[in-house]
Amino acid sequence: MRESGVPVVKIKDINEDYTLNTNELSYVDFDKKKVASRFNSKEGDVIIAMTGATIGKFALIPKYESTLLINQRVGLYNLGDSPFSKLPFLINSMKQEFFRSKIFQVAGGAAQPNISGEQLDNIPLVIPDDKRMNLYNEKFESVFRLISNNQFESNKLSELRDWLLPMLMNGQVTVN
Repeated sequence: MRESGVPVVKIKDINEDYTLNTNELSYVDFDKKKVASRFNSKEGDVIIAMTGATIGKFALIPKYESTLLINQRVGLYNLGDSPFSKLPFLINSMKQEFFRSKIFQVAGGAAQPNISGEQLDNIPLVIPDDKRMNLYNEKFESVFRLISNNQFESNKLSELRDWLLPMLMNGQVTVN
């Protein structure tokens, strides 16, 4: 497996608990990054599986050391320059059973469920007036920033564990 270049998020990297597994990402050559710039994501964006048995699962793009590219079968909700100011309402709307069931309803009928970006955009959501939505987003923005930072720290600790554990097991490193 290639471990250098630009990391690419695939459907398999989206966990059912709305988190992203960044420990087993695939990579593409740096020269392909320019071609794939429309697939760039940033911290605070939301991605969603658009194909397969796990269609509709989604995750927050956490803080990460570099740009993450998104595979073509992963949808991207680009939330602009200040994604955390819009993120809470979107995430909590997507967590509603109605949203996922609507995805299955729209994507059904094929051996391999599939949904397009346009179909995703057409799923109706209950949207309050701007004042209430902004108040909601303001109230929970810090929580989602904390979630993003915690995911980053958790991934770093997992990397450290995976590097350190073999050395502990074979005696290269000891703990006093």
